[in-house]
Amino acid sequence: MANNHLNWISLVAPSAEEIETISKKYSISAQMLNYALDENEPPRTDQENGVTLILCKMPFRDTHSGYFDTIPLGIILKEDVIITITLRKNLIIEEITSDKTLEKLNQNLLIFHIFNRINFYFLSFLRSLEQEVDKTEETLLLSSNNHEITKLLRLRKTLAYFNTATLSNRNVLEKISKGGILELSKNDSDLLDDVLVENKQAQEMIAIHVNILSDTMEAYASIISNNLNSIMKFLTSFTILLSLPVIIASYYGMNVDLPFQQSPGIFQGILIVSFLLVFIFTVIFYKRKYF
Repeated sequence: MANNHLNWISLVAPSAEEIETISKKYSISAQMLNYALDENEPPRTDQENGVTLILCKMPFRDTHSGYFDTIPLGIILKEDVIITITLRKNLIIEEITSDKTLEKLNQNLLIFHIFNRINFYFLSFLRSLEQEVDKTEETLLLSSNNHEITKLLRLRKTLAYFNTATLSNRNVLEKISKGGILELSKNDSDLLDDVLVENKQAQEMIAIHVNILSDTMEAYASIISNNLNSIMKFLTSFTILLSLPVIIASYYGMNVDLPFQQSPGIFQGILIVSFLLVFIFTVIFYKRKYF
């Protein structure tokens, strides 16, 4: 994309040959271009030989697995050229590159617009995550397996990534606002303040959901533990009740002289005593809420 104001090159998952071509054409080190292709590279700014790098994190959703993640986005400035580079195809860059109204923007306005869309998609994906958490919680109440717990753990991990990304992006924006990275006019400073406000809102919303999800998982862990204790108490009590008739019957199964063993009603007597003991212990266990 190029015009009187802006010469913009968008690289998405570029090959080594494309990196080398851009590096030679614009005299930009291949190392600086490759920073955005490293998933573990933290957001930051850098300047080298008249080239400015702004590295940030943006939200990403895998179209196959549906999982959310964050990936780096590199914004490289060299005189009247701006290069955006990312390692995966994503909604944010697709949306921006297809917006023809951006052709009249200058470098600063395009950068602010990119950060605005990043903030917007963090909040948009956050709403999707919230719906996914609600569905998982509903399923968890009716399920006894670990699939839903594992899913909640993955969602909490995603929120942690989102939280770290928005915080790191904020540090980058604050560094830009102090000057030295971009030449900012009064209008640019006002627009950057708006971007910072949007970033703060996204960061606060994500932090809130991180805390909520953490509290929810702790609550479910307590519920599962209590349910397990209740099951163990029930099984123990039931085992005791079943063992009472067995204990009495085993005494009268021994080959020794026992009281009333010659009585014609001894069998009925053993049954009555057994049922009476079971009834008494059942009442005791019920009052102690073992059932």
